[in-house]
Parts: sequence; C-alpha cells; structure tokens
Amino acid sequence: MNESRTASLVVWMVPVVSTAMLVAGLVLHARTAALDRAAYPLYLADVWVAVIMVPLGAWLYSRGAPRGMVTVLLLQGSLSVCGFTGELAAYDVASDGTLSGVGAAAAWISTFTWAPYLLLLTWLPLLWPDGHLPPRWGHALLGVVLSLLGIAAVAAALRPGPVADRPGVVNPLGVDSTVLTAVGEACLAFVVLVMMPLCVGTAVARAVRRHEGTSVAVAFVVLAAAVLTQSLLAYPWNDIVVAAAFTLVAGALVAAEQRAGLLRAWRADAQRATRVRDEERRRVRLDLHDGLGPELAGISLGLTAVSLDVDDSRVRAELTQLRDDLGNAVSEVRRIVDGLRPATLAERGLVGALESRAERLAAAGFTVELDLRLDGVSLEPETEVAAFRVADEALSNAVRHSGADTLTVRGHVVGREVIVEIADDGNGQVRQAAEGLGLQSMHARARSVGAVLTLQSDPAAGTRVRFVVPVTRAPTAAGAGPS
Repeated sequence: MNESRTASLVVWMVPVVSTAMLVAGLVLHARTAALDRAAYPLYLADVWVAVIMVPLGAWLYSRGAPRGMVTVLLLQGSLSVCGFTGELAAYDVASDGTLSGVGAAAAWISTFTWAPYLLLLTWLPLLWPDGHLPPRWGHALLGVVLSLLGIAAVAAALRPGPVADRPGVVNPLGVDSTVLTAVGEACLAFVVLVMMPLCVGTAVARAVRRHEGTSVAVAFVVLAAAVLTQSLLAYPWNDIVVAAAFTLVAGALVAAEQRAGLLRAWRADAQRATRVRDEERRRVRLDLHDGLGPELAGISLGLTAVSLDVDDSRVRAELTQLRDDLGNAVSEVRRIVDGLRPATLAERGLVGALESRAERLAAAGFTVELDLRLDGVSLEPETEVAAFRVADEALSNAVRHSGADTLTVRGHVVGREVIVEIADDGNGQVRQAAEGLGLQSMHARARSVGAVLTLQSDPAAGTRVRFVVPVTRAPTAAGAGPS
C-alpha cells in the first residue's frame, strides 16, 4: 500500500513540476520580449500538449490505465523542460548580450528535449486500444521509431543554432556539419511522413477489428492530418490547429477511459456473481457426487440383493423396476453433476476437455483438426467453464446444422488475450440455425466472464466462432501463439 501511494505521489508530481516550468517559461518569454523587443515564436502546440497531456497521464495512472500509455503521456513533461530551458537561454542573452554557463547548458538541453513529443504520434497509437503493442510487428515499428528519434535528437543536440529560432541563442556543443543536419532532418521526416501514418493506421485497424476504441483512433487520424498539413498555415494558426487536434485526442482518451471504467466495474460485478455461482455449483456438485449419487447407488444394490431373496415373481418384478428407476436416477444425477462442471474439465483442464470432445467427434466419423497452444495459460475456473461451454455448443451446432466434414478447434494466446476458435467447412447455415436460445446462451456466457464472442458464417467458407477473453495473469512462453 505504501509503495502504491509513493508511486502515485511521484506520478502526480510530474504534472505539478511540468506546469511550474511552463509558467516560469512563459514569464521568461514575456520578460525577454520586454528587454529586446525581438519577435520569436512561442510554440503554442508544445505548451498546450504539456498542459493537457501530462495531467491526463497522471489521471489515467490513477484509473489503472496501461502503463505504456501513461508513460508516453507523462514523457510530454519534457516539452516543459524544453520550453523553460530555451526561454532561460533567450533571457540570458537578452539580459547580458552573451550566454553564461547556465544559459549555455539550458540552450543545449532545449535542443533535444522536444523528441518525446513525436511519441504521441507514433508510440501512443501503437498501444491503442489495449495498452499493448501489436504482437507481430509492434515491437519492430516502435524500435524503428525510437532509433530514428534517437538519431534526430543527437543531430539536434549537435546542431550549432540558433536554438529554436531564438536570436543569439547558440548551441555550445554545436558542430557545423551539413551531413549531420541532413541526417537528422531526414530521420525526422521519415518519422512524420512514414512512421506516423503507419502507427495511426495500425491503431485504426486494431480498433475496427476489435470493435473497440474507434473514437480515439479517429482522433489519431485527425491529429496526423493536422500535423501533416500544418506547414500550409501561417503562425499562429498552424499551432492552433495542431493544439485543437491534440485536444480532440485527449478528450477521446478521457471518454474512452470513462467508458472502460464503467465496463470494468460491470465486468467485475459479473465475474463476482459468476464466481459466487460457480462456487455454489462446485459445492452442489460435490454434494451430489459424494453424497446423493453413492447413496442412490447403494440403495440400488440393496434392491438387487433383496430381489434375489424374494420368491414371489410379482414382488421381484416390482423390485427390479424400482432398481431400474433408481439406476436412471443415478444416471440423471451424474448428468447434472457433469452439467455443473464437466468432469473432463475438472480432471484435465480446458485443453484436455477440448481434446476429449474432439476425440468423441472423431469417433463419430468427423475429421477434427486440433491446434491448441494454451499450455501455461492461467484462466479463472469460471472462464474455463465458459470457454468450454461455448466451444462445445459451437461444435454441437456445426455437427447438427453445417453439414461439415472437417471441424477445426484452435486455442492460442495473442498478447494478453486467449482466443478459442471453432471453425467448420460446412454450408454456413449455423448462424441461422443457432439464432435463439443457443446463441443467446453463448453470448451470455461470454459476457459473464468479460469475453467477446463473434460468429461469422459464409456459404463458401463455413462458420467460425471466436471466443476472446483477457488473460488475468501473463502466460508463459509455451502458451504464446500467433495472431
């Protein structure tokens, strides 16, 4: 608890210090303008980004948002450092006509502390909507972005000046190298013109595919368009347009987090209710399995023994009928016990239960293809039951309605999600046949554990049912699978 409070305090100190530096920088800007009357631009977009994004990062941290997104937003405090040090260097020159040691150090710091600004246009979209990089190419894209930004920052840190268009403010470590300047500008151009559209496009594609976070993805598109077209406008309108686009992104992030908070609360309540229900089911299952079932079986054996000692054929027939009825009752108890939590699931886990189901289908004459890579994945018991029940219902629907010859059962991990997929090569009629109680039950089971269920049917390609649920604990390497 103390560690959590300390971390929260440190996080909230970032926007406090950032805001203080912004205010100090604006004061220095006004005093410099009064001293030398020189007109040089105040980067309004940078100021506004630091004003809104850094507190937003701290707020998202307090809401339990993904740490990667929080980190990108908090790093925008470097813009306050950049602005303050640049204004300090400019004020130093305006006051004394030359740079002092402090002014020179401030000038140099301001040459490269702008770099995290571009992470809002690249890294943040890559993390949307779940806070994790795309499993296939996300790390590669981010690696390219960070490498290019690193090169551009180093080139900027060695550029002679003037620093940030401030008259008389030179870089004390500047190197007069045309090649270095060209390399830095080329890296920046590549990040803005190539990597930013790629990252934003990735965010849009993921949001559309997941049916989640579309408003934020659209805001990223608007921001990218504003950045790409800002050179067409004169100052200060170019900065105002970009600042407005950043405001749109911030507003979309706030709205998305509020919706996510409500969804998390609903899912927590649903999972709590499901956990209580499943705990009660486990208790009932044990009572039936270890209590009523054996008692009924014992009575049945007793009736068998008594019937052997009875000479009256009519009484013996009645006892035999009672024994048969008890046998049916025992079978019904076993069916109820299995319905509460399938025995194969309790004994062999999700993978074993799916394998057992596939074996029964194969014995019935179907070709079943298994691709289960869920070893090392830890799911809550109620989630395992929901996943198995959905898969079992999907397989039953395929057998009854699709006319398929081949059934495919897949299970793998993508990022921090477990995906169980049932596909067939049938006539695509499963959706129509499953409409009603069966499909409603599948959706209800998925929602109860915070999962997403999708069903796609195509007469030419068959039917595909996907059950996607977040992993509460990170899977081991053995459980990782392709996307």
